[in-house]
Amino acid sequence: MRGGAEWIRSKEGWNDLPEGVSHVRGAGALSEWRGDHPEHECGDDPAVPDVVAADRECEPEAEEDGSAHAEPDRNVPDPRHRLHAQRLLGGVRLPDRHDEHPEEDDAGDPRERAEHVEREHPVVEAHAPILRAVLWTSDEFVLGRKSKLVRMAVSSPRSTEAQELLAAARRGDEAAFRRLADEHRAALLAHCYRMLGSLHDAEDALQETLLRAWRGLPGFAGRSAVQSWLYRIATNACLDAIARRSRRVLPVDYGPPSDTAAEIGQPLVESVWIEPFPDEVLAVPDGYAAPEARYEQREAVELAFIAAVQHLPPAQRAVLLLREVLGFSAREAAEALETTVASVNSALQRARRTVEERLPERTQQATLRSLGDVRARELVEAYVDAWQRADVDTLRELLVEDAVFSMPPWTAWCRGREMIANLAKAALETCAHESRIVHARANGQRAIVQYSRSPVTGRFEPVALDVLAFEGSQITEITGFVMPEIVPRFGVPLELDP
Repeated sequence: MRGGAEWIRSKEGWNDLPEGVSHVRGAGALSEWRGDHPEHECGDDPAVPDVVAADRECEPEAEEDGSAHAEPDRNVPDPRHRLHAQRLLGGVRLPDRHDEHPEEDDAGDPRERAEHVEREHPVVEAHAPILRAVLWTSDEFVLGRKSKLVRMAVSSPRSTEAQELLAAARRGDEAAFRRLADEHRAALLAHCYRMLGSLHDAEDALQETLLRAWRGLPGFAGRSAVQSWLYRIATNACLDAIARRSRRVLPVDYGPPSDTAAEIGQPLVESVWIEPFPDEVLAVPDGYAAPEARYEQREAVELAFIAAVQHLPPAQRAVLLLREVLGFSAREAAEALETTVASVNSALQRARRTVEERLPERTQQATLRSLGDVRARELVEAYVDAWQRADVDTLRELLVEDAVFSMPPWTAWCRGREMIANLAKAALETCAHESRIVHARANGQRAIVQYSRSPVTGRFEPVALDVLAFEGSQITEITGFVMPEIVPRFGVPLELDP
């Protein structure tokens, strides 16, 4: 920054922008800064909002018939930009290049145009830098021409601090790199979990990501955001991990359902199971990671979603998560995976079909919002109470007709209300009065932790985490992870008093 304002251009040079605006890119930048888009309600106030506006180059995705989606090209100048500038000039119509040279596509000096407008139409001094930034951009008002502007962003103390941390980290300051990495740790861990389906594997991949990032800092030119750069490294670290092992699944994808409640079998000790994820403890945020994202961030850690994406080939999995969860453009995803935009779009179409075939009609996030916190907690309380009272009839009423119950690492699983009720009856007869239950959250869903009395200490220790899925006001699926070693990650007590 020079005196609080600077204008960085790709070709035309330097000039001043209003204080706080550090650089400009793309035809949509001015309209975002001025508040055209619903997500940035800035109105006509020239004050700089605390947002970052940056256009992305988006490639149209091919449909199955070979046509392309009619997605707006944000690099094609928007007529609204002219209207904003005209409004600042008191309603004066701005000259278009084609007004002076209708027969020539590339005629007219943008600098002369800007100076002409300023001479003929005096403007408020505070607005002059904005208008100059628009008018000097020779392609900003010519439809079909891509902008030569670089980027628009609004600097803030937080972004300035991040830049300083990055600069210090590149000089070898490990503490600065640690602080920089900590800002993105939770999001990167969630991304690795989506790729791998395992909390343990995700943590290993995250460590590998940070190690690669530290080693690669000297080569990071800063052309992309730090978070995008880290996502690229994390994605490739996960792809390397996937190449070394088989995909993870839930019991429902491992084999057919059991015919009787007695067919429990033996646990499979191999590391083939999807593991639950403590999204609340690790602070996975609500909402979408970017406006372009298709799935909410918590929706994209639901068990059904994680299980569905594990069926994708590694490259398709990476493309789907980068594009549909993180909101990367096709070009950004192609660069991250070192492939072409066409390959990314093709992989995305195939990945969408596979995932949508396996996902339920309604996400748990939508169901839980519909139920509301009070009603959802009431249903969990009723489920817990039925277990503790060995009330099989109430359990049966709480389940949908084709409910599913599984218990990894056991391969056996049951489908159907009656089958699950019979299984619960046998279990309740042996352990209902020697157990305790604590509420928890996992994978963006309601869950409970079951505790069993230790024959050694007499205290209650965690034995399983049950993740519940709802359909309306009934339970549609119970996944009981009998994995005591992961339970402490969910913010529950390590033991309970008798």
